[in-house]
Amino acid sequence: MQNQQPVNVLFLGLAGSVSLGMALFIAAVAGGILVAAAGAARIIQLRSNARKIRRTHNKT
Repeated sequence: MQNQQPVNVLFLGLAGSVSLGMALFIAAVAGGILVAAAGAARIIQLRSNARKIRRTHNKT
């Protein structure tokens, strides 16, 4: 694995030393999780709106 040199990481008041490759991997995974969470929240919002519209159209 490349990028084995240690780097200092400061995040939300936490400090530590980790290899650069591992820091990049953790950042990529965390970014993917954030994007998936935002996408899931948007899908839930759209489904809720669609349900409300369906109920409104069924009442008339």
